[in-house]
Amino acid sequence: MLVLGTQLTVSSDASAHSPHDVVLDLEISPTFTVDQTLFAVILQSEHELLIRSSDGGLSWTATGITPLLHGYQDLSFSDNFAVDQTCFIATNNAGMWRSTDGGDTWGRINTGLPSLTGRDISVSPTFSVDQTVIAVTVGGIYRSTDAGDNWTHVTDGLGAALITSTHTAYGTTGTMFAAHDTVFRSNDAGATWQSIGTFADPVEAMAFSPTFAVDQTLAIAFGRYGGGVMTSDDGGSTFLPMVGGLNEDFVNDLAIADDGTFFACTQLDSCYRADTIGGAWTLFEDGFEPLSDLTANHYVAVCVTPSYSVDQTVFVGGFEGLFMSTSGGQMFKQRNIYPVEIVRAVDMSPDILNDGKIFVGSYGGGVYRYSTMAHETSTQPGRPTPSGAIGSSSGPLAPVPGGALGGPDSTGSLADERHWSSKSLGLDILFSTAMQVAPNYSAATPTLFYTYRGVWRSSDDGKLWKEIETPAATIIRFVGIAPDHPQDGTLFIGTNAGSGTWRTDDSGANWTELTDGLPAVHSTRYIRLSPNYASDQTVFLSTKNKGVYRSTDAGTTCENISGAIPADAIVRALVISPTYNVDSTLFVGTKGNGLWRSTNRGDSWEAVTAGLPLAEDMSVESIALSPRFRNDGIMFIATQSQEVFKSVDSGDTWQSASAGLPQTACWAIDVSPGFALDQRVVVSTNAWLWETLDAGATWTRMPTYARVDDLYNEVVYEGFWPNDVFPGNLSFGTRGSTVAGNTTSFSFYGNEITWIGVLNPDGGYANVRIDGELVAVVDTYAPTQRTDVRLFGHGFDTIGLHEISIEVAGTAHPLSTGTLVQSDGFAYRFESNAP
Repeated sequence: MLVLGTQLTVSSDASAHSPHDVVLDLEISPTFTVDQTLFAVILQSEHELLIRSSDGGLSWTATGITPLLHGYQDLSFSDNFAVDQTCFIATNNAGMWRSTDGGDTWGRINTGLPSLTGRDISVSPTFSVDQTVIAVTVGGIYRSTDAGDNWTHVTDGLGAALITSTHTAYGTTGTMFAAHDTVFRSNDAGATWQSIGTFADPVEAMAFSPTFAVDQTLAIAFGRYGGGVMTSDDGGSTFLPMVGGLNEDFVNDLAIADDGTFFACTQLDSCYRADTIGGAWTLFEDGFEPLSDLTANHYVAVCVTPSYSVDQTVFVGGFEGLFMSTSGGQMFKQRNIYPVEIVRAVDMSPDILNDGKIFVGSYGGGVYRYSTMAHETSTQPGRPTPSGAIGSSSGPLAPVPGGALGGPDSTGSLADERHWSSKSLGLDILFSTAMQVAPNYSAATPTLFYTYRGVWRSSDDGKLWKEIETPAATIIRFVGIAPDHPQDGTLFIGTNAGSGTWRTDDSGANWTELTDGLPAVHSTRYIRLSPNYASDQTVFLSTKNKGVYRSTDAGTTCENISGAIPADAIVRALVISPTYNVDSTLFVGTKGNGLWRSTNRGDSWEAVTAGLPLAEDMSVESIALSPRFRNDGIMFIATQSQEVFKSVDSGDTWQSASAGLPQTACWAIDVSPGFALDQRVVVSTNAWLWETLDAGATWTRMPTYARVDDLYNEVVYEGFWPNDVFPGNLSFGTRGSTVAGNTTSFSFYGNEITWIGVLNPDGGYANVRIDGELVAVVDTYAPTQRTDVRLFGHGFDTIGLHEISIEVAGTAHPLSTGTLVQSDGFAYRFESNAP
């Protein structure tokens, strides 16, 4: 499958929507039968992210991101990808890139390319032998015969008809096609070309029969230009329309299977199939989401496996996410493709040295809270036994005492172990743009804020969230919290879709739109208030690409203070010094325009990039300053280009501080309020959360256990399970039932699960099923009550989507006085490579 320039246009507030990501492209390995590899490019909170599946689309992990900083255009595989792990990417402003490790790391390959505005890249079907790659830039078509190390311009026969958005593709060894409104064919791997036809509109998609050398079959479509599908069975000499059954002409992508079956997707219609060239199309819609109203262009990519005639597998991607069919398209199932380990926001308690709390907002999992105190005083739990080692459903299972079936430290309490607790009760949506601890957070006022499509506040340390009514019905990027909130009730919000910037002085009862001095339409990224806001009323606002603003009257009037910062710079980060009232210092981080510092309240700016990568290769995603910044000059930045950098001289010079970090994008970074003593810094990546306890010298991955309370929305009950509150349980209590057949279940994405509950004198037997299979019967009887007990643990060989179900058996131990099964929630590991 080859996507040729298909564009997906979405409204600016739809960069990521629940529950799935926007798929911009989908590419399948030519050796998929062996390696089960697909790549997808997704749009995630305005970032293009390259993700990879190595299990046929069931699970996904993020890969190296550097090329995508430069505007992704196309991806192509080596024919022997399963062995050489080689693939290529064309970018919009940094030319061509190559990876030889399956996409984990990338390097530029632009020697001989006068233009770095890439459009397309195609790899020879016999690349492992001939090392030939064809690249398209605004300067024309270039060929390399040394895997991209050097490029030579090929023009013979192309002439003036070739323009910048031309696409290329191989039909078979030596046979190539280049298409815009004119289609060219080359029979010598791109050395010479011949025009074979001209169309009214540019070609945006092209597909070839896997047996092109024999049947000479290819198909083209025109995407946003309309025109439907045209097919040829004579190698492109003639084309005929293929319209029977096609409901719309805006065909975005095509694929031809190994048995000659045709597939297509359009702006509005999910998946068409035709059994033969020229045959009638049948639309298959079973399993697809209802169309969102946030875009007019919904489905952009369709691909089939190389062994489609055997496995009947088809993939479709677009705005609504990724869909997979193993029935030749007759029925699809939606796949969650966001990596569950991505954390987009992190914030620490101001009193972390005493309460040890870290909060994160995840990309799909809501809010988690972690205790550093437990982390520092306990050891890493062991893992449960692998799948299948606990029991089998082939015969009756003997009841086993709760806690005796494995699992990390399978008996005893979770109270002092290294795990995260899910704190998402009350949240309507689990995709975060910001997770913020209020400036005056304390045991007396444990206030937190969470944003996505709306603003939620918790006044009880994350136990329960309540939505604040806001005037902006769109994605809210950030909350500016007054230092004296909630006493003064002051909050600011900034939106993602040009819906403005707003302030409330009564905790959300009433809002005032801030317009004076701000662009009529703008997307607000960060809102930072002076530590002395109560007296100086100073607020700083950063917009996506319309400048940085300052207000000294609580936002009533604003002025553009961008100065030397490029006017259209995409601002990713804004911070002010913790002692701003003394040093007047603030920093702005951008995508592709460097890092900037002002020491005079924003009156002027200077670039502070000594020791950093070239600005064009760097997106500063987050900036964190030491609490004693004015004295120690220590600060950190997290970049999308796979590194954390540290400065000890207030930004004058920088050094890499990435030892131990994975080679993946870094998103949010935070310095401990007790940094002078604990030297702790936390950074989020595409691989969960990492911390340093030596000021950035080394990093270790934080544990990836999460605990979900029995009352949370993720836990599903069938039958009556009343709540029971008593000392020793988690959060709000436990849920119990004595009725045979009643169940509680939990679906999760991970490789480890633990059921937590209570042992009772009236405890009964519980049937435990994993993915529908009965694996254990757990006895919850004990002579005296024991709370917070790990009743059952189960491990899996690989990470994936699983379900655990607990059923009340209705029977019990001979000494028990009842059949009660009492559940207090679940703990699970969601780590791709658990130790």
